[in-house]
Amino acid sequence: MRKSTLCYLQKDNKILLTYKKRGFGKGRMNGFGGKSEQGESVEQCIEREGKEEIGITILDYYKTAILEFTFPHNRDWDQEVHVYFCQRWEGKPKETEEVIPIWMDIKKLDYTKMWSDDIYWFPMVLDRKLVKGKCEFDENQNLVKYSFSSANRLD
Repeated sequence: MRKSTLCYLQKDNKILLTYKKRGFGKGRMNGFGGKSEQGESVEQCIEREGKEEIGITILDYYKTAILEFTFPHNRDWDQEVHVYFCQRWEGKPKETEEVIPIWMDIKKLDYTKMWSDDIYWFPMVLDRKLVKGKCEFDENQNLVKYSFSSANRLD
């Protein structure tokens, strides 16, 4: 299963979501991130994606979840996603060809504009819990099975 990353910038009671303009997840709100390249660690990936997708340099971040996403109808989309939160960075998030960054109030997140699994695990990581989970999606990218649990460690 390929490794991917997802990162959320957090400032006070706001979180940065990105509106995906193209490609996988188009039309949804999410963090920024992507597939780890050959020989690249997930940490190197999230640092690279910060620069490429929203034009920032990540200074400090922590891992908050490891989630497995499976798509039985298209195994090329299967991925193990390493989720990070970042509270220190350089630069101002900017729009790129791929995403539009949008600051949202944490208490007013609209989960209907996010992936359908987010409503189950994202509140847990906002409460600073470590989360492990598995999700299966159908051919229309709708969630059909899931399980999430708090973890003591993320390996």
